[in-house]
Amino acid sequence: MLGCVVCSSGLTSKVRGVINDVVLSMGGKFVDDLSTFVTHLVVGRGGVASEKHKAAAKAGIRCVVEQWVWDCKERLKLENCDNYEILHYLSGLVICVTGDNISEEQRQGIANLVRQGGGRFEAKMEGGICTHLIASEPTGLKWELAQSHRGTYVVTRSWLMDCTRLKG
Repeated sequence: MLGCVVCSSGLTSKVRGVINDVVLSMGGKFVDDLSTFVTHLVVGRGGVASEKHKAAAKAGIRCVVEQWVWDCKERLKLENCDNYEILHYLSGLVICVTGDNISEEQRQGIANLVRQGGGRFEAKMEGGICTHLIASEPTGLKWELAQSHRGTYVVTRSWLMDCTRLKG
């Protein structure tokens, strides 16, 4: 990773620390803040469509999944990013929706946007599988389930609309 300046978004502090160690051990540099010097942004599932991800994509920085780092380490060489890039702005996300005030037509529209963005839409919410719950208000069984699972982010329809502006 000699010559690489790596930053991250949406990783746990533990994973970020391990990636930092791997990057340093392979001759690269790991930084916390996105800048024009960053060559690669490692994006965890909580960082897809984050402000950092959007800014990196807009700046032409290679945005990759964390598997890129693990494969570089395993093969002891810098792997080509092409197979690891996040080409779709909702790649790897499983999105569900909740809210009595969201019509069936609106739900179908949300499902279509999610699929167009490379994500997976699920009508039923399963804890541990759903990464993002689009909620119109903080109530209901799905919202409660999302609160009990650390890996599920509760977002709004506005978040999805903002994501569509990214368009990888």
